[in-house]
Amino acid sequence: MRPQGRPHGDEAQSVRGARGADGPSIDPRRTLSRDYVHNSVEVTGASTGAVDNGVRAAVASASQALHHLGWLEVAAIRGLLDWGRVERFQVPVKLGYAGRP
Repeated sequence: MRPQGRPHGDEAQSVRGARGADGPSIDPRRTLSRDYVHNSVEVTGASTGAVDNGVRAAVASASQALHHLGWLEVAAIRGLLDWGRVERFQVPVKLGYAGRP
């Protein structure tokens, strides 16, 4: 998973090419013509074990239908209690992915 704000894909190639005197310069046709739309979807993972297992379940499920997942945001952590014990964690996860318009 890439940290937010770091270029990836074609964007990374354009930035790597912008080395100045010791390398190729930026080609404006490559960088300015690349428009991306970033979409997001929210899915809820559940686990009887741990919160991170719920996150992983949500990502695994969404990745079967969505491609190019690039980031996640844990929206909340909920739990189901049974007689004072945590029975199950529920973790709504917002997932982002890039697409072309």
